[in-house]
Amino acid sequence: MNILVTGGSGVVGSFLAKHLAADNKVTAAHLTAPAGSNSIQLDLTNHEKTLEAVNKINPDVIVHAAGIKDVKLCEQNPELARQKNVVTTANLAEAASQNNSFLIYVSSDYVFEGSEGMYREDSPANPWTAYGRTKLQGEQAVKKLCRRYAVCRTSGIYCSHPDNIFTFIYDKLKNNEADSYFTDVYNSATNLSNFADMISRVIELNKTDAYHLAGSERISRCEFAVKIADTFKRSRALVRPVELGEEKRRQQFRPRDLSLDISRSQKKLGIEFFSVSKGLEQIKNEANIS
Repeated sequence: MNILVTGGSGVVGSFLAKHLAADNKVTAAHLTAPAGSNSIQLDLTNHEKTLEAVNKINPDVIVHAAGIKDVKLCEQNPELARQKNVVTTANLAEAASQNNSFLIYVSSDYVFEGSEGMYREDSPANPWTAYGRTKLQGEQAVKKLCRRYAVCRTSGIYCSHPDNIFTFIYDKLKNNEADSYFTDVYNSATNLSNFADMISRVIELNKTDAYHLAGSERISRCEFAVKIADTFKRSRALVRPVELGEEKRRQQFRPRDLSLDISRSQKKLGIEFFSVSKGLEQIKNEANIS
């Protein structure tokens, strides 16, 4: 199968491109100079260049993982967020429709308001952050412009990459550095390798739908840090619980509870959605860290 993956320089995009290349012909799109022969440089905000590139590659599937994920940056520069998260998605959706490509849009738990948690695929979306609004607008563009698509929301992706929350916490624990972690901020922490397997199944199913592709449990940042300590035999005493509170949560653009209900999607895909403990064990075994 011929697959185009955007966000080839990012943590998620680069991992997905490598994962999918095991069984498919994959082209990774980068904003900056590409790193390999199976990569292209492409500014997805450029409408004509995007249509031209997709037409030339003629992919069966497009996995759109590019975009700005820095929540604070999106608040500081909403127009940049719109360009990178909405305009790019609309351009790809149009290109996918013209080429009859199946478009997989990697969306976010931030499309929800965050007061209740355990959101289903059909729960009302009501984002209050600039990032969440642009991700929802991206979803809307896909549904309006694309004939064949899957909207895939995920939550709190973690992996052994240096630029990731897992590595930040793990390094603190490894160096015996105590730190404070929030007890009142929740998500559905998602192992990146498991997420890639979920995307592979969505490609295999090839059905227009919305999916929640995330970890199988609702967990706070503090609980996540404790599980890392337990998995890698570090001291729990280094994990200091702290409550963020509503005022600071608003100031830091952190919704309280963005956990996702994955029951419907897990049943449809027919594969295991990892618990945090299983996801951390997978990192421990595959990345060979201790």
